[in-house]
Amino acid sequence: QEITVGDTEAPVLAGVPADENYECDDNIPTAANVTVTDNCDDNIQVIFEEIETPGACPNSYTLTRTWTATDDCGNTVSESQTIEIQVNTAPQIIGVPDDVSAGCENIPTIPPVGTVTATDNCDTDVEITFEENIEDNNCGQTITRTWTATDDCGNTVSESQVIAVGDDGPPEILNVPADLTAECNNVPDAPTNVAVEDDCDTDITLEFNEENYAGDCPNNYTLIRTWSATDDCGNTTELTQTIIVQDTEAPQLVGVPDDVDGDCNDIPTVPPTGTITATDNCDTNVEITFDELIED
Repeated sequence: QEITVGDTEAPVLAGVPADENYECDDNIPTAANVTVTDNCDDNIQVIFEEIETPGACPNSYTLTRTWTATDDCGNTVSESQTIEIQVNTAPQIIGVPDDVSAGCENIPTIPPVGTVTATDNCDTDVEITFEENIEDNNCGQTITRTWTATDDCGNTVSESQVIAVGDDGPPEILNVPADLTAECNNVPDAPTNVAVEDDCDTDITLEFNEENYAGDCPNNYTLIRTWSATDDCGNTTELTQTIIVQDTEAPQLVGVPDDVDGDCNDIPTVPPTGTITATDNCDTNVEITFDELIED
């Protein structure tokens, strides 16, 4: 009897791991210890090969691990494990200021470059961009400052600071003169250089009003000059100047004859009415009375 013995079966591999996915910073396992058995050959060597294929971005790639066993008769078996190393985790932003409320005069400045930073599990040089958006409202603003961090693989995270800006400060009126007392012929005109400033509102109407309060005579009175300004949020400022006007100067007589010595038959006549006149710094119609006293 002739028996022909042949080996037509390929070896069998054991221990080839299943395909897996990892992040770039994960502890990627070393190659597994794959074993081989064969129905005929008990001394088969397992050949291992690992190929790294770059991915779509840095730190992203594919590892293909292949184990191959061939028996003495050339029967071969190969099995592979595919490991996908991916970058799916977005960066983390550090240092974004908290939301705040502020008046127009004390809006916080934008943090200097380098104050807001970012960390990433794979990328050591994360790009940070900054954007500021300002929205006006009825009496203030909403300022939104946004920092965005993007890693090499396009994973992005954004964090914002919202600043609620309110106009809680009244306008400031400038150049209002101080109170004073003036003679009736020297009352200053209302100044033309009074102005208004405001931290938020750039278009404020300045209103002016003057009231005259009579005193004990026509040329004694009080002037109250008032300037008022109101911004868009209803904050109001009012300043006044009080001018006390008075007449303290007596009239001056013009045309009164000089004193003379005369004989009883040569007494000068009384000057006709209108010859003696009077001027006054305030009164344009001074009353003149005449009186004559004769003493023996």
